Amino acid sequence: MSRRAYVWELRSAMTSPMALACIEIGVIGVIARKAFDANDLLITTIAVTPAIANACTALWTHALTGRNRVHAVTIFQIVIAAAIVTIALLPQGGPWAWALIALLLIARFAMTGIYAARTDIWRSNFPRAERARVTSRITVVISTVISLSAIAIGITLDRAEHSTLGVGVVFRYIFIACAAVSLVGAWAFSHIRWRHGPNTMRQEREPASEHDRRVASPLGMYHVLSQDRDFRRYMTAQFVIGVPNLAAIAPFIIAIDEHMKLGYTSSFVLTSVLTLALPIISMPLWARLLDRMHVIRFRVFHSWFFVAANALMGIGIITENYPTLVAARSVLGIAFGGGVLAWNLGHHDFAPKRLARVYMGVHITLTGVRGVFAPFLGTLLYSGAIGLGAITITVPALGGWAFIVLAAISAWGAVLFFQLNRAVTREQQTPPPPTRRPG
Repeated sequence: MSRRAYVWELRSAMTSPMALACIEIGVIGVIARKAFDANDLLITTIAVTPAIANACTALWTHALTGRNRVHAVTIFQIVIAAAIVTIALLPQGGPWAWALIALLLIARFAMTGIYAARTDIWRSNFPRAERARVTSRITVVISTVISLSAIAIGITLDRAEHSTLGVGVVFRYIFIACAAVSLVGAWAFSHIRWRHGPNTMRQEREPASEHDRRVASPLGMYHVLSQDRDFRRYMTAQFVIGVPNLAAIAPFIIAIDEHMKLGYTSSFVLTSVLTLALPIISMPLWARLLDRMHVIRFRVFHSWFFVAANALMGIGIITENYPTLVAARSVLGIAFGGGVLAWNLGHHDFAPKRLARVYMGVHITLTGVRGVFAPFLGTLLYSGAIGLGAITITVPALGGWAFIVLAAISAWGAVLFFQLNRAVTREQQTPPPPTRRPG
């Protein structure tokens, strides 16, 4: 049964990610910057859309209770395709730029629904000892399709700059074609059978305890964090390590446009392709490591790759050296190989089976919270000013040194994981206090 589910997962992964390539921040952000002269605020807002959607994930925790996860994922994939087609049909410029933001939010909101629903499917269909390796193969296929799609989009748009149609028309045809192909993936995913799904849905409709009722409610995040101390400390370290990664997205797009003046293909290579393709190489290695140890210990080793990536990005921007930027994004891509696995599977090392969806909801929601402010923080550090309506915030502009500051924050997160691993290990080695026998 696991083998059959795996086959249909792969078939879906070969086509549905073509739609995801269109809403990749590194793709849609570069198109907005180069083709439509989007300002820093719009680019930063585009970078924030995944985080705003993630912050609403707690709603999915409640909405998916007692419902079929396979049907939900299929519907979400159709919604993403429809949003991309609508983006392709939008007029250019003016207030329509904010309609683009709204459609990106809809697509991203559907993606968070996929993440929340898929974690239950993966947990039920694939055993713990094999889960990381199986899901890594699925993720490798998804990353490959997105990377190849991004390269194809970049090459096509570079040629469109010198054609009679122009970029503003060609990108519309590309988006509609990608959305159409992605619907094949939605059809394939609908054939997956969710192992023990009916029993799980029945249990969710009739919670076994008052505790489960509280946790399954919209306030479940608070109950999980207040009662599970190790998971709360893990989320704290995860929050710190995640801020600089999200903060670097928008200023990096702005910086390579201002300093490097690259074409679409070269820009996509830095912003999307390397960070999507290199996980293909590193993910099987990270998967073997994660299968053998708790996610906390895994993060102790893994986090330092983010430190190195942010530091190299700073050096590359300061020196305006393209090979250094390629090295920086390559290290980041390798880090993402482990990050994707830990992000999708790490909560299972804390969560009881019946509450895996709730723990994942907590994780995604906190990712959204940090992602709402982190891109604005990154742009502010880099540019020295950012306008939020009638309010303009100004600080000394750091330029490329902003990435060095982000590297320091990454190092802080790595230290927190080290301290947490040491504390948990010490607690596990401490024998329980002796109990007094009656009489």
